[in-house]
Amino acid sequence: MTPDFLEKHQIDYVAHDDLPYGSGNVADIYEPIKKLGKFLPTKRTEGVSSSDIITRCYAFCLNLLTRPEADKTATENKRSHELKDTEVKVLGKSVV
Repeated sequence: MTPDFLEKHQIDYVAHDDLPYGSGNVADIYEPIKKLGKFLPTKRTEGVSSSDIITRCYAFCLNLLTRPEADKTATENKRSHELKDTEVKVLGKSVV
């Protein structure tokens, strides 16, 4: 995580718990981001996993994108087209 990475990917802020995360000979990989004022500390909630939430969201989107249009409601069809458009915009191609 570097300031250059944030700029390249147009990331305004990084949110993570405030504990220092070391890697190799670096005591806290978020220190450069903290110095820029682009770090937003979060608090951990017992029993809540952000990784699990992200995995569930991804699974929901994948399921929505791969279901036949005939099996979707009008709203689901609209959302799946929006997801496809976003996927192409972000990745430059459709992977589903």
